[in-house]
Parts: sequence; C-alpha cells; structure tokens
Amino acid sequence: MWPFAVWRLVTCYPTTNFDLDAHDFFKIEGKGPNATLEKKSERGEATIQKAREILKGKTECHKLYAGYHATNQKLETLYRYRDYYTKLPISSGSLNAFLKLVPESITHTPWERIVYASPPALISRPEKLPEGELSSTSTPTSTERGDTTFATQGSAEHQFDEAFVAEYYRDHGFDIARPDTDTQGSVPDLILQKDDRTYFAEVERTGTSRPANILTNAARAEYYDIPVYFIVKDLSAARTLVNILRHPVSSNTDRGAQLYTQSTALTLSDGSKPLLPRDATQNASRWHLVTEPGNTEPTRRLELRVDSDTVSNEVTAAVSPDDHTDQVIAKGPVDKSVAEFEYATDIISSGDSVPADRTRIHPPFVPTKLSYLTNTSVRYQQGNRELSPLEVNEYKPGWDYSDEDGVRKRYEAAFKQFAKQKLIRVEGAELLRDNVLDVLLAELYDPQTTRKTPGKKEASRALWQHIEKKDNNPEGSSGMITKTNHHTWRWPRGIESPDLPFVGAEEETLLELI
Repeated sequence: MWPFAVWRLVTCYPTTNFDLDAHDFFKIEGKGPNATLEKKSERGEATIQKAREILKGKTECHKLYAGYHATNQKLETLYRYRDYYTKLPISSGSLNAFLKLVPESITHTPWERIVYASPPALISRPEKLPEGELSSTSTPTSTERGDTTFATQGSAEHQFDEAFVAEYYRDHGFDIARPDTDTQGSVPDLILQKDDRTYFAEVERTGTSRPANILTNAARAEYYDIPVYFIVKDLSAARTLVNILRHPVSSNTDRGAQLYTQSTALTLSDGSKPLLPRDATQNASRWHLVTEPGNTEPTRRLELRVDSDTVSNEVTAAVSPDDHTDQVIAKGPVDKSVAEFEYATDIISSGDSVPADRTRIHPPFVPTKLSYLTNTSVRYQQGNRELSPLEVNEYKPGWDYSDEDGVRKRYEAAFKQFAKQKLIRVEGAELLRDNVLDVLLAELYDPQTTRKTPGKKEASRALWQHIEKKDNNPEGSSGMITKTNHHTWRWPRGIESPDLPFVGAEEETLLELI
C-alpha cells in the first residue's frame, strides 16, 4: 500500500527527483538559473550518466517509490545503498490526509519482492532525514529463546550493506560473487576477484557485538588460505574488530581460556537439544578450554560451566576445580564435537519444542590460530562512498615504541604481552624456542607494526625476560636445543573443531564458487 501513496504525493514534483543528493556526483558551478552541474573527476562516466538520467526526474522517481529498485538497474545502482530515499517526511497535520490516498482495493505491495531495501516509512515532523549507509540498529528476530536462526543472506539491512560494498568493489574493477544466494552453507558474504587473485569480503553490520561470528569468518578464510576483507561502519568498529582478531578468546584463565560462544544453538548428534539449567541465563554458561600436565605433553579439554546457584536440584554435575562456585555440566576433548558430549542437564528430544522459559546451550568457538591478523584487511566507511583501510598507526598494540624510545624497549614490551596472552605455565611442558619465535613474530609482531622485526638473538633475549629457558643437549647431538621450560601455548594451534560450520561436507560447495 505505501508505494501507491508515495507515488501520488511525488506527482507534485514533475521535473526533478527532488530527493537525490547530487553532491555525490556533481559540483554546482554558478548560482541561480545560470548554475550548471559539472561531474566530479573521481566518478566514472557510466555512473555520471546514470545520475544525469535519474536527475531528469518524473519517470524514474515514480518507479523508485513504486518499488522498482530490483527491476531497474540504474535505480538499483544509485539508490540501493541509501535507505532514506524510501522514507518520506511528513508533518503530523498531513498524516490523516496522506493515509486517505491509499485505496482499499490495494492488497499487495511490490515491496514484497525487494530483497535489500525497506518499504517507505513515515517520519512525523523530522528535523532531518536519516543519514548513513551503515547506521541501522535493526536486528534479526528469534523464533525461540536462545536459538537465533539467520538466513545465509542475513537481515535486510545486512543485504543492503552487501549491495553497497559489492558496488564499491565492482567500481574498482573487481568481479563480484554473492555465494549466499547460491547455497545455505557457511560461505563469505562476497567473493572478490581481480588480476587472478581471490579475496573474501565480510560485511559486519552488528558483528562486533558477536565476536564468534567475526572469528568464524576469519577462520574460514584461513581454512581456505584466502585473504579476507572485513568492512565495518566506522573507525571505532574497526578498532573493536582488530581487538577480537588479535586475541580470539573471551578471556584468559589460570588454566587456559574462556571461549566465545557461537550464535547458532547446539543440536546433539541424535537431534536433541540440551538446555541450560533452569533459571540460568545465557551468560551463566561458559565454555572453557582447560590445559593440564600430561605424560608426554599437556592434555586439553573443553568444559561447559554454569554458576552453581543456577543449577536446579535434579542436575548432577562435577564441581570445577578452578572455582567452587561453578558446576561443569559437560566436558570432552578439544578436538571432538561438543554435539558428542554428555550433558548433565535437561535435554529436549528431537521434534519437541523448547519451553519458553528455558534457554538452549550454544557451542564454543575454538580458535585455530593465536590470532587472525595475517592475510586480513579491515576497512571502514569514511564519508558516503569511501572505504578506508585501517592502518597500523590507527590502533595501538601497547608496545610499539619508536626507535628513539628504544628498540629493546619495544621488543621486551612486545614479548611481555605475547607471553602473557598466548603462553601458559604448565608443569613439564616445553616448546621449541625457534617455533615460538617464528609464530609470535609472524602472527602478532609483524601484523601490528611497520617497525623493524627483531632478529633471533634480540627476539630470544626479549622472550627470556618473561619465561623460563631450557637448554637440552640430546644424545648424539653436537649442539644445544633451546626450549621453553614449563610453558606451552594457551590454546593449541592447528585444531580444527568439527563444530566450525565450514569444516566437513560443505567444503566442496564453497570451492565450486571460487
């Protein structure tokens, strides 16, 4: 019904598309009736021609408000990233008359066919029109508490942003594919190709509030060994995203780390659905990666913990040795799917509904690397039409002292942070020094600074300032093998959890699209 009402009102403006902000495409030369429009030099001829045709007005404006974004390429190209052109400001005094324009005979709206834009909205006495392509706060709804289900294409706002990003890179000479329109599997938002190079692009509208989603996208790119672009709405969101990528766990613990929780609820291998204990909230369940001494090397396991005062009497669970206020309601090997674990809590059989007052358990994100900064570019929106790469000097790791401040000061501060964040003391554990240095420099030092990388001697000196050193002289060897003493990785490197959505049978699906 809305497209018809808007069409009737805009017939008052027969010669121009009054709402199109031409400043993006033209410069105004002169004043009054003698003013002319000169195209901006950075705009391509094809884009300028489309803008000129739309500025002519009447026909295109009618089509725009009638909902023909997806059937007119010129309109789609210029309007799809500007949601406020489908909103009409109107005073409250005119509202009653405005609504009377809609005849009762209209029962269907062409907006049902629009996949990336919202229907026209009424804005009563607005001070100004809404601004910004990436500013919506709309979120997907949940059909079941604790079981948010997303279509592979995401919300309408997310599709809107995807269209903007796709056009941006298309204008910069990339071939664009949108794999989420071809498969329900775990795929990137966009696949970009140029000069025989392939990139993934992930458009993060609200993703910074869901770290596991960001990390899943980063781990997918790592899994396929393809560089990835993350696109966010502003500089603040870009910095938040970098913090998530460089330390992909919720927090460190004495025996490992607390992990982020995935958005999709857990379904066990038999189709049943485990629930958090009665009266628990989602925040009361925490997946922990626990490291303990082993016979030859440390052992790793996952534990699902909840606060003891939220565990109902009928639940029998082991008490966590880390914290006597916690209950462990599930545990198992870190490389095994949590869908195979046993759960000391209520479980809903396959096909049965989850009670409205209960919350489902969600699986953890188990990191595959110490960080996801390599082969990653973070870009943020600057102005209406520009995506700027986040430069190293736009976020501070906390240790990047200048050469004037002292090279050794920088090295020691960097390895102090690396040792605290990425290593953990475990009795009897050891790692080869050369392996530790190679990993820390490649995954953490080099991606966060443009300054000189320390050589092995200086890097070793900095490392031993913060952890114990162990020298071995194996039988039959003429040299010393240097290792860490009683230290290992805080979480294992190279683990590919079966619960990552892109691991397994869906791999071939994405490879066919690249």
